[in-house]
Amino acid sequence: EALEYFGSAIYLLQMLGDEMNVLSAKKNIAKIEAKFNGDEIPHDEGNDLAFSQRQYKYWLGKLGEQHPITIRRGELLAHALNCSNQGVAAERLLTKLAATSRQVHGPTHNCTLSATSALKDVKERRGFIESRK
Repeated sequence: EALEYFGSAIYLLQMLGDEMNVLSAKKNIAKIEAKFNGDEIPHDEGNDLAFSQRQYKYWLGKLGEQHPITIRRGELLAHALNCSNQGVAAERLLTKLAATSRQVHGPTHNCTLSATSALKDVKERRGFIESRK
């Protein structure tokens, strides 16, 4: 059922010329097929980082920095940065995202809460790592 959904989504996205979301749908299909086949899903942090950067840049240009979708894509980019040992860059991005969301959407909006939580997690992880040095 999930494969059928993403397959039809790809068709519609291609008709609209939305190549960025076609890439996302194809990536999801590959993950689903790998699970069905019992294959281990390869994790490539560099590829995930590049993909997250493209996604964030795309939505930033299309919707602007204040839109919830852009903020969420920024969070995903920050996660990829953090997983690629770029915690400082992740913290800076999340600080900006949380401040933007708080200013535009308010302190109780789900985007603000999510970005603030992600920022807290990144700071805690960096603090833990630095304490072990």
